[in-house]
Amino acid sequence: MNNWLKNIYSWFLGRQNKAITIVPYHEKWEVEFRLLKKHLAENLHDFKIEIEHVGSTAINGLWAKPILDVDIVIYEKNRLPEISQVLQNLGYIAKGEQGVSGRYAFRQSKKTSSIFGNKMEMKHHLYVCFADSTALKNHLLFRDTLKKSPALVDEYTQLKQNILENKHLDRYTYARLKTAFIISVLEKGGLSEEEIQEIRASNA
Repeated sequence: MNNWLKNIYSWFLGRQNKAITIVPYHEKWEVEFRLLKKHLAENLHDFKIEIEHVGSTAINGLWAKPILDVDIVIYEKNRLPEISQVLQNLGYIAKGEQGVSGRYAFRQSKKTSSIFGNKMEMKHHLYVCFADSTALKNHLLFRDTLKKSPALVDEYTQLKQNILENKHLDRYTYARLKTAFIISVLEKGGLSEEEIQEIRASNA
């Protein structure tokens, strides 16, 4: 771990709320995403896919938990089992939809954590998303809207920091309290009421 991350972690360990860690945006996050994207693309070259950096670490200037969120977008739904097998061969553990339709989660294992040797330090959450899924639309719309609005980035960062002032907070409550902000952004972005309800249900 580099000195920058060590200093940030040390600062947060001194806080009363140790369950959740958010840190200032760092350019290294995009570098680490590109390393992961290259590795995944090389192993999934037989499939029609796109690989997207989503979540808070994809948004310049936004404080975030230092964990990448990555979506593998697939257009051929019938090839999901093949893609899943490739990922499992790489050491990922298939966790299924986990209540989110059209989005399949894959968890890191010791094998995936060491695939880059010393080149990559960050953990990541990996998902395979159908190209027409509401889950993917949610991820991309929220990311792209905040990328265009420094004011929203500041507002979201302040919200996260305010939430963390609650010293009794756990990570599940933290996620729930952010949902209202996310939904408001998606509503303004043009998602239908049906899509919004689907997202609310998946975050419940």
